[in-house]
Amino acid sequence: MGIERRHVSCVPCVAGGHAEPQAPKGLDAEQSLPSRYEYVVQDMLKYCQPRKGCWGDLGAGQGQVALELIAATGNPVVMVDPDTEAMAKGLAAAREKHVEDRLFAVTGCAESLPFPDNSVDFVASRGSIFFWDDPVKGLQEVRRVLRPGGKAYIGGGAGSGYPASAVAELIRTRQARLQGDEAERWQRFVALREPGQMQQWAADAGLEEFEVLGQGAISADDPHVGQGVWLMFEKKPARIPVILDTDIGGDIDDTWALALLLKSPELDVKLVVSDMGDTVYRAKIIAKMLETAKRTDIPIGIGVRQTEDAGPQAPWVADYNLEQFPGTVHQDGVAALIDTIMNAPAPMTLICIGPMPNIKVALEREPRIAQRARFVGMHGSVRLGYGGKSTPDPEWNVVGDVAAARSVFTAQWPMTITPLDTCGLVTLSGQKYRRIADATDPLTRAVIENYRIWRKAGDPNATDTEEASSVLFDTVAIYLAFAQELVTLEELPLVVTDDGHTRIDPQGKQVTCAMAWKDLARFEDFLVDRLTGTP
Repeated sequence: MGIERRHVSCVPCVAGGHAEPQAPKGLDAEQSLPSRYEYVVQDMLKYCQPRKGCWGDLGAGQGQVALELIAATGNPVVMVDPDTEAMAKGLAAAREKHVEDRLFAVTGCAESLPFPDNSVDFVASRGSIFFWDDPVKGLQEVRRVLRPGGKAYIGGGAGSGYPASAVAELIRTRQARLQGDEAERWQRFVALREPGQMQQWAADAGLEEFEVLGQGAISADDPHVGQGVWLMFEKKPARIPVILDTDIGGDIDDTWALALLLKSPELDVKLVVSDMGDTVYRAKIIAKMLETAKRTDIPIGIGVRQTEDAGPQAPWVADYNLEQFPGTVHQDGVAALIDTIMNAPAPMTLICIGPMPNIKVALEREPRIAQRARFVGMHGSVRLGYGGKSTPDPEWNVVGDVAAARSVFTAQWPMTITPLDTCGLVTLSGQKYRRIADATDPLTRAVIENYRIWRKAGDPNATDTEEASSVLFDTVAIYLAFAQELVTLEELPLVVTDDGHTRIDPQGKQVTCAMAWKDLARFEDFLVDRLTGTP
């Protein structure tokens, strides 16, 4: 883990006056009840399913939660608490349990956590937030230190598996104390543990997505967590700004890819540009798909128009009027692409899933776009050809415009591609395809409508009882824009030859290539889940 078992000074906490200054009398008496930590940790692990890595126990005290986490998972845990004496007892307990190599202690407080940004995978905290000087600041600190995808489980309670008799005794004694000598403090104790209070702290901290579980300190009505109240949230990765350049309306896989793009919350779509051939026809398909998805906030760019010949999906947009699209349509899609890249506050991801005359023209007009973007594409054939055959082919997105492909493959941007070696193996059949075909989601229905129109264009006798998709090449490029764990990547020097091959050549550009599947079945499941769900 790279974290020493040590103590560091804590930056003074900000006094916000929101939480209780000290526990009410009678709280210590609850220690005679069965321990709650085992049950709390069971709920933490069940609901958060935290990934292994750097875990922190905030307000750890004597490490009761931390030690239960270690016992259940073996993952190391860092205790954070201003009370060094309490944590010393936790370290002593770890030695007795022979897990001293997994428990660490760092002096600190919630409002100034002693961790770098984006460094922690899981934060657990039981019973601590109600004593923080400023719970809002503390939650902001937790969010700061969590890595993207990291999770937090913060609150107080007994856990859903805690014995019913013990829960009843706990609630009975607390209700009685609401009327006793310490009534005012106990009333504050209960009020701070109301779900509404936890929701307010989370909202004031700016947490966009969170869940509050439990009904509070004197209720066990929530079957998920039993007695108590808990805040659970995940630090979402920043959305990746992307532009899609597509020859949609030719092979049907672009239509599947556009739907996947619109259903991928990891991606922030800034522009979709039609490319190759009749780009007005292609822009109509894009526009109707965006309207179907209720995403008319996404601008459309009409790319370089080379012909006025529509393609096989023309019946789907036969009556569609592009001028009535309620969003923005840029007549010069290349200019829109350049402006979107150059004016972006951060580097853009350019996803290309067709031949690339637009990109060649864009690079000629403004070569600096290659310094402001990364390229992700469905291009080439390195070791395998169409259908997985053992010899490579001149792949369509390259051979369709060799000059444009060469321009792209020699530009200075970082490149990631899915060649036929991986994307050429993706189809959906059987139950996986049926889930798509039977889906009621409007966007997915539009994909199937287009697929059937496309099939009939190739075979007028085709029926609507198809049992599989065609090869879904372009969907892999959408996936690679935000994830890579299902593929094996290789850095290969590639050149584009006169006949449209992508050859390994020592003089070629270094390209990150998805060359094999680690788990193709999981990718198929991913596709089905995305396309049958909601973005």
